[in-house]
Amino acid sequence: MSPGVGVVWFRRDLRLADNPAWARATSDHERVAAVFVLDEVPLAGAGPRRVGLLVSHLRALHEELVAAGGGLHLLRGRPAEEIPGFAAAVGASALHLNADVGAYARRRDESVRRRLDTVRFVSHWGNHVHPPGTVTASSTGRVHRVFGPFHRAWRSTAPEPWPEPGGAELLAPLDAPAWPSATLGADHPGTAMEPPGGGERAAHRRLARWMDHVDDYPSARDRPDLPEGTSHLSGDLRFGTLAARHVLEVVGDATEGREAFTRQLAWRDWYAHLVAADPGFLSEPMDPRMDHVEWLDDEEGLEAWKRGMTGYPLVDAGMRELAATGWMHNRVRMVTASFLVKDLLVDWRAGEAHFRRELLDYEPSQNVGNWQWVAGTGPDAAPYFRVLNPTTQARRFDPRGGYIRHWVPELAELSDKGIHEPATLGPLELAAAGVTLGADYPEPIVEHGFARGRAIEAYERARGRGERAAVPPDGFQLLTIRLGDPPDAWRALGFEAETVPEPGPSRVRLGNTTIELTGSGDGFEGWSLAGHTGSLDGLADLATLRGVPDGPSGPPAGGTPPHPNGICAIDHVVVRTGDVDRTASVLGDAGLECRGERSTDSYGPAMRQQFYWLGDVILELVGPGDPAQVTGDPASLFGLALVSEDLDSTTGSMGGLAGTPKDAVQQGRRIAGIRGREVGVSVPLAVMSPHPR
Repeated sequence: MSPGVGVVWFRRDLRLADNPAWARATSDHERVAAVFVLDEVPLAGAGPRRVGLLVSHLRALHEELVAAGGGLHLLRGRPAEEIPGFAAAVGASALHLNADVGAYARRRDESVRRRLDTVRFVSHWGNHVHPPGTVTASSTGRVHRVFGPFHRAWRSTAPEPWPEPGGAELLAPLDAPAWPSATLGADHPGTAMEPPGGGERAAHRRLARWMDHVDDYPSARDRPDLPEGTSHLSGDLRFGTLAARHVLEVVGDATEGREAFTRQLAWRDWYAHLVAADPGFLSEPMDPRMDHVEWLDDEEGLEAWKRGMTGYPLVDAGMRELAATGWMHNRVRMVTASFLVKDLLVDWRAGEAHFRRELLDYEPSQNVGNWQWVAGTGPDAAPYFRVLNPTTQARRFDPRGGYIRHWVPELAELSDKGIHEPATLGPLELAAAGVTLGADYPEPIVEHGFARGRAIEAYERARGRGERAAVPPDGFQLLTIRLGDPPDAWRALGFEAETVPEPGPSRVRLGNTTIELTGSGDGFEGWSLAGHTGSLDGLADLATLRGVPDGPSGPPAGGTPPHPNGICAIDHVVVRTGDVDRTASVLGDAGLECRGERSTDSYGPAMRQQFYWLGDVILELVGPGDPAQVTGDPASLFGLALVSEDLDSTTGSMGGLAGTPKDAVQQGRRIAGIRGREVGVSVPLAVMSPHPR
């Protein structure tokens, strides 16, 4: 045990239990001092409710420390000045803290570390289930860009052991803490949620109450009219009055509801992992094409959105709940965010900044990650053309209008049906409910159908500019088809012939997809995809993906080939793999973005299905969903198929695939938006070189 004083610098870990920084300090040092710095930088960007909740948690932490013989040393100022000075004053030999992933937090901690001189800087990870950077793709060592594979790896990763707390003597402050003043509470006529009690004891009581409802989570989570449908633990995770790991241990995954809830902890970890790997994620779209979106400078619309006066009742209810309580139901967060970004076409960063100030549970990685997901600019995000209809969402998730009635009381007398769309009601029905549109409640500030089309067009223009800028003149995707049919047959299908010096293979092109024709002309021999380098544990690169050499060719039984030679206009590529995660990592490294994932029985029991863009072509990745069936063997990349535009015909080596059912492909389109809208505007894999022989 060190004779020097150990200082524990509390930040977003305002608890003594399940706190690795506190445990290590109290076990390694004879004496320990607890300190918190009222940092002017984050406080300046926080609304009064979050400041008030912080003070409530700090008071509770101080009381816990006093009961243990110490107390909380409360400082005010710049941490780079206050912490080194405090460490010197108490004779510290080490500073213990739980690290954070935010850009400011990392700069702050580095500034403190540089000024500590002989005091050891001991960083721990206590705010997440798994420390950022510890859950990575096995094939790349980097963070997954798609949540599904991350979640599976997250579930299978054993937690790192945390130290046990010791019995160190605690140093009490000479003066009682000077708590800042702040407002905590509602300023709205009706409050759906009482201000949360401060401290870890109150947080544990909230967790215990949630255990009475967690099994109903799948059916209740999207219903803002059900107060117990969600946990209300987000603020405790944000301030660290509960450890995320402790929540996971208590809730577990024994039921569907518990598994669905703990999945949310994985989302939280994933966003932290992404920010730790790329701090630019906090301010810039992770999809660089979205830098080209022409956002509108609509200050009037933004202000109406903030005040909950858009004329869309569910949007307005959510924004008023946020203004009154500092909290908003998760489903409603999605709807309000989609309305700002897609209906008003206002830059997502303006909405993120407003939430940053108002939310009690604000944490940078989570807030930005959710906004980028809704905006379609982040990793594994919602497709850009997914524009939530606020009226449809209201009817589905607030069917009787209870949530809207609470937060938009001027509409309370409308019928259960009419309350979701008052602008469509006649004057008699409005008058009977005491509502005058334009006086008591606003007309819709934008027409949703028009706004949806405008948003999709803006996103498509951005994608086109971004993609054309990224495609070099000869940078086409390459799909090699060892079939041997003459180029004339492909030209008849709308493909453009390319001139290739002899004795090179024939090539044709559609948009940015180049098709190379090789082989003897005696029938199908194999497929391959080229366009990037990157290992797949023994597989040289994705360019050597091969179908079974002697596999069947032509359409499935009963199918009708669209061409006498059996060639299909290429619309869809199915890749069968023995390890979806490893193959997906290679696709991600090549710049392909997963647009959706689901479980399917179309190719066998309990299979996983992922959908990607491959230029203007669908790439569908299929493999075992049961971890016990994952082979990880490069030879398990054992089949591909091509599907024609009519979705009924396939050709190619199926490698064990039974075929591509029409309904599965159509469902895949609905899930992932996996079809390009403009030939020649597509996403390149990389600059092409001749296919390796």
